[in-house]
Amino acid sequence: MASTNPWVRFKKLLPTVSRYRATITSVDSVRGTCLVSLTGGEHLRVTGSGYQAGQIVMIEDNKITSTLPSLPFARVEV
Repeated sequence: MASTNPWVRFKKLLPTVSRYRATITSVDSVRGTCLVSLTGGEHLRVTGSGYQAGQIVMIEDNKITSTLPSLPFARVEV
C-alpha cells in the first residue's frame, strides 16, 4: 500500500546516489584508484583505472562511472 505521508513521498523523489563532476589529479595504477579534485576544491580518492590525469569524470558512490567532455562549466548555488 502506498504511503500518504507527504514527507515519505517527498523522500522517494530524492536521488539515493551521490554524483560529482571531478578532474583527475593523479592515477595509482597499482591500486586501481585515482585522486580527483572536485569543483569546490575538495579531494577524493576513488576507484577506477584506465584514466589519465587531467580528464574530467563523473563520480558515483566513490567510483568513476564515465568520462565527461571538456565543456564550459558554471556552478550556481541557491
